[in-house]
Amino acid sequence: MKNTLSHLYLGAIFEVLQHFDVPSESCAAFLNLPKNWDLKPLQRLPMADLVRLLDHLAVTHGEPNIGLKVGNQFRISTYAKTGSIYGFCKNLYQVIEMNAAYQQLAIDLGQIAHGQEGDRHQARLYPYNGDHTQYRQVIDLIMGACGTAYRWLIWASGEDLAGMVFPYRAPADKQTYEDLLQCPVVFDPNSKFCALEFTQKAMDQDLPTYDTEKLALGRAKLDELLKTDTARASLDAALKAAIRGSIKAGPVTTETISQRMGLSWSKIRSKLSDPELSFRDRTDTVRIEMFYEYYKEGLSFAEISQALAYNDQPAFNRAFKRWFDTSPKKWVEERGGR
Repeated sequence: MKNTLSHLYLGAIFEVLQHFDVPSESCAAFLNLPKNWDLKPLQRLPMADLVRLLDHLAVTHGEPNIGLKVGNQFRISTYAKTGSIYGFCKNLYQVIEMNAAYQQLAIDLGQIAHGQEGDRHQARLYPYNGDHTQYRQVIDLIMGACGTAYRWLIWASGEDLAGMVFPYRAPADKQTYEDLLQCPVVFDPNSKFCALEFTQKAMDQDLPTYDTEKLALGRAKLDELLKTDTARASLDAALKAAIRGSIKAGPVTTETISQRMGLSWSKIRSKLSDPELSFRDRTDTVRIEMFYEYYKEGLSFAEISQALAYNDQPAFNRAFKRWFDTSPKKWVEERGGR
C-alpha cells in the first residue's frame, strides 16, 4: 500500500476539486484512469499520480497552495462519511492510534505516531519518501484535512490546535497557512516529520461523542478491509459491544444484535474467533461484567435484573445460579453483605 491512495479517497478529492472549478472528468482524463474506475473503490492509485495532478492544478489554476486548500475543504465535506469514527474514540491518544492503524486505507504516504516535544504532544506523520518538497502538495492536503478534523474533536475541551509543523522551507505566503489552519505554523526543512500539536489538557479530555459500541463496530469493519490477523478479534469486541448496547436498550436476541451490527447472525458467527461458542455464553459473559459494575454502584438485585434486560426476577435468579452456582442471597451472605 505504500505511497498509494484508494480510488474511494481519490473520488472524494475529485468532489472537493469541483469547488475549485476543476471537473472530475478532466482530472480522470489527466490521470488516464480507465472507464468505471470509480466503481472499484478499493483499488489503488500511485501517490506520484496525485502529486502530478496537484502540481499541474497549482500552475494551471493559479493556486500554489491547492493541496492545503483541498485538504481543508476535504474534511469539511467528508467528515461524516470518512472521519466521524474518530469521534467515537475516548481521547486524542486513541484518535492518533486509530489514525495510525487505518489511515493507509485511504492514503498511505507515511507512518503516523504519537510524539512529544516539551510540554506539547504531537500527532506525527513520517513520510516514506525523504524528498518532502516533491510531495509537498499531498502533505499539505493531509495536514489540511487532519487539522480540521482534530480541531473539531478537541473544541469540547476548550482547547484548540497548539500548532503545526511542516518539513520544508517556509513559503513566501506563510500567512496563508496560519489563516487557513488557524494556529501557529512552523516550517522546518530539517524535520523528518510533519505534525499537529496539542496541549496536555486537550490530550487528556474525554471526547463528548465517545461511544464504545460504535467504535468497536467501526474498527471491526476497518480491520475486515485491512484483512489483518486482528480482524476476528475486533469482530469479537464489536459483538461484545453490540450485546452490551442491546442489553441496555431492552431485549437481547440474535435478531437485535444483527440489526445493531448490520450483518446476519450466520455471517457474524462465521467470522468470529470461536464460532462454536454459543450466543448465550457470549451474552452471559457480558451480563456478568455488567452485573459486577451495577453491584459496585449499589443497585439492588431487582434493579440489576431490570438493567440486564431480564423479563422478571425468577429469570435473573436462574441465570445467577448458572453463573455462580449459588443464589443471589447466598452469594451476598458469603461476602458478608454489602
